[in-house]
Amino acid sequence: DVSTIPFSENFNTYGTGVNAFPTCWERINTYSATTNYPYISTVNIESGSGGSLYFYASATTYNIAVTPELDADLNTLEVSFYLGSATSISNQMIVGVMTDPMDVSTFVPVETVACSQTSNFEFFEVDLDSYTGDGKYVAFKTANATTGSYYLDNVNIYTIPTCKRPAEVDVVGTEDVTATVIWTERGTASQWLLEYGPEGFGFGSGAGTVVLVTGNPNYTITGLTPATTYEVCVRSLCDVGDTSDYAINYVTFATSACPSTDQCEYRFVCYDEYGDGWNDGYISVQQGGTTVAIVEAFDHAAGGTGSVDTVRVMLCDNMSTTFVWTSGNYDYEAGVVVLSPNGIEVYRQDNMSMIASPTLITFTTDCNEAPVPPTPCNIPTNLQVSGITANTAIVGWTPGGNETSWEVQYKAQSSSSWQQATAQTPTHT
Repeated sequence: DVSTIPFSENFNTYGTGVNAFPTCWERINTYSATTNYPYISTVNIESGSGGSLYFYASATTYNIAVTPELDADLNTLEVSFYLGSATSISNQMIVGVMTDPMDVSTFVPVETVACSQTSNFEFFEVDLDSYTGDGKYVAFKTANATTGSYYLDNVNIYTIPTCKRPAEVDVVGTEDVTATVIWTERGTASQWLLEYGPEGFGFGSGAGTVVLVTGNPNYTITGLTPATTYEVCVRSLCDVGDTSDYAINYVTFATSACPSTDQCEYRFVCYDEYGDGWNDGYISVQQGGTTVAIVEAFDHAAGGTGSVDTVRVMLCDNMSTTFVWTSGNYDYEAGVVVLSPNGIEVYRQDNMSMIASPTLITFTTDCNEAPVPPTPCNIPTNLQVSGITANTAIVGWTPGGNETSWEVQYKAQSSSSWQQATAQTPTHT
């Protein structure tokens, strides 16, 4: 069957599993002789009952998914889709055109894309205007650097708009009253409509502020309110009455509570007993009533047993500051030490499952504090266990220096929760 334009496919109506595949599509698979990749998986952008097309290949093999025949000149079309990589950001997907959906030699690549992360679907738009052949089939072909998977969802093919929307909107610098916004122009526009407002204001509702931007695709917003969360997005203005859609992504950003000249660096030394990061646990750093930084959302202290990573956060001087812990999985593995600009310990917790409250500490920052001479505190040695009974044991150790008290943590081997006690002598029962 020949499909008309616009064409769309969300892979939600064919069931899921190795035998599920969309009607009138074709596939070519060189990875497996027993599993016919790609097939429809339960993973999908809607996080509901639908599916997505699941690719799996190695660096020396490939999968190809080919759309039905399209009733249009393909160099007049644009393809949009969501792509998710569950394996590696080094793997790629090639969008191309085929004249014969069963003959890989007719595949002509148009553009290669890759996800920037492995945890979420990402949106892509590919114009086919550089294609010069007479093929009628859009094709998606894996180009893996390592064995792994890709998920393809919500494919839409339509006529290239006369005014293409911009892409990759980002905020690259914020101060207390300013923020610099950048984006990528996908067409030929030299003017853009930048719209911003307080978080949740609603783009196009009239509640935001719209600025006409000319020249390079960047703009510094001024006159913002300190310690306030905003949203910003951009549209291209190609001609009078010819305005693009909003860029697919809008950006949420927060202004700082003070100018950068009034800030100093605090260091969060994050560590993880197992070495796989904090498993979705993180610390929100708050000043002026807003979150100014997130420490350890995903990847810090991940890299082997006892991994340590330092996160540097700029904070306003002489301002009330609060650290709030959001629990993840395996909190008992996570720990943190927060150091002031002069290396003075502001906060320490060696086992985040032991915290008394999600609010870890509230204190006033001091960028001009005098450094305190370090006091040696060496690690105790010669840990021993004796006097073991059915429900007691005596733990002893050799002091590392002149310390007069110690923290003792213990748990059943099968438990994930640690108990904590303070000892005044180098022994504890």
